[in-house]
Amino acid sequence: MAHDGYMFGRGPIELNAGQRRQALTVHNTGDRAVQIGSHFHFFEVNRALGFDREKAFGMRLDIPAGTAVRFEAGDTKEVRLVEYGGGMRIVGFGGLLDGSIRSSAAKKRALTRMRERGYLDEPEPEKSRAGTGRHVAKSSERKPTERKSAARKTTARRTTARKTTRTAAKSAPRRAGSRAAASRSRKG
Repeated sequence: MAHDGYMFGRGPIELNAGQRRQALTVHNTGDRAVQIGSHFHFFEVNRALGFDREKAFGMRLDIPAGTAVRFEAGDTKEVRLVEYGGGMRIVGFGGLLDGSIRSSAAKKRALTRMRERGYLDEPEPEKSRAGTGRHVAKSSERKPTERKSAARKTTARRTTARKTTRTAAKSAPRRAGSRAAASRSRKG
């Protein structure tokens, strides 16, 4: 029997559970439609989209994987963003960030590149938390996230140590009896 959908089990599935979220108003000032995929670093999206880019740093759209949001020319929409998970290292996309979203130096370089390359940035005025209807996390609710953050930092250090060890092994001089040395001596 063929099914036209996926079966995930009973009950609701919460996407991106425990991740920090942010709502932003975005408008397309360009003359063409722009479509943004679910996992694109929102800070680095099309230059013609106007929004507070600093608030979007380290965030992606809070939508299911493989889907996208489309902004027609002149459209204004509110989008929900969610913080990246995993190692929190971002490379590629618009070429603004090449490093960890936790690094203040990498963030500073990305903001500088954004301005140099003409990305539209429209910082939102700070709103007071009173009366916004947004949930403000209590300190007791932050502790699991802080534990996850510490675990991620430890994993990042281990990964860096492994890369350093591999690099050192690759750059070590080869012994004279190695195949590469023998091959070079036959050619010369």
